[in-house]
Amino acid sequence: MNSKLSIWLLGDPVGHSMSPAFQNAGLTALGLPLVYAARRTSPGELVELVDAIRQGQAVGANVTLPHKGAMGVLVDRISPSARRAGAINTLVKVAGEVEGHNTDVPGLLRALRERDLASGQRAVVLGAGGAARAAVVALDQAGFEFITIISRDVGRAEILRGELAPGCCAQLSVVEAARAAEPVAGAPWLGAEVMVHATSLGVGEVEGDPAFVEAEAVWRALPWHDLGKLRGVHDMCYGRSETPFLSAARAAGVKGGDGLSMLLYQGLESFLMWTGRKPPEAVMRRALEEAAGRPLA
Repeated sequence: MNSKLSIWLLGDPVGHSMSPAFQNAGLTALGLPLVYAARRTSPGELVELVDAIRQGQAVGANVTLPHKGAMGVLVDRISPSARRAGAINTLVKVAGEVEGHNTDVPGLLRALRERDLASGQRAVVLGAGGAARAAVVALDQAGFEFITIISRDVGRAEILRGELAPGCCAQLSVVEAARAAEPVAGAPWLGAEVMVHATSLGVGEVEGDPAFVEAEAVWRALPWHDLGKLRGVHDMCYGRSETPFLSAARAAGVKGGDGLSMLLYQGLESFLMWTGRKPPEAVMRRALEEAAGRPLA
């Protein structure tokens, strides 16, 4: 009989996720009676699963695309960091209630600092969903003065800007993706020093597959050669091989890293919340690299 309690990963898709590999390695290393399991989850299942955590059927969960923005009305309490980001990626059961937290922001900040991308005047965020919210907050905390949100859905991006602007020191602006593909003289975003990819385009795709090629073509259409001040990019997506976005950036001669390091760092923060124990980082890093078949980029 399995007496272990669960920690879930809730999202769709989740089949590509490497979180179970390194989270379970950490739990095993500390001898904790917990198991981390990915659950492909539809929007209609969220209420039931959050209530299951509340009732003690699981000690908590990670939340990934496309549910990060929907959790706010389902949890009992929201941490200041999650409220600021407008997105929840970690659920923790505390005294019969479910708390919502955001560990993406500190995870992304650590990843950016390691690549010397956590400073500058101008930054760009591609996307307007839950991951983009965390990216904007992280870049604001890093001290960027101007942050441009580029999205195919201008209405959604304007909502994001309106919600985050009051709490940001940075000046936020929105550009439609179709316009961003064409260089415009004097466009503020063309002076960006850092770019963060926070869309789901290309998530889980394998190099050479039609979906990978299609996503890569979208990102190659960006006016890379007009981004003369760009020091590097960070892709919040990750995979077992290079992502479509990073492939496009590399083809344009721009350095960057993927979300594998951010995945580890946000996971370490979540691990501490669920267990109250210091996560065994070296063990969890090694397990993640083994699952990915490569070192953290």
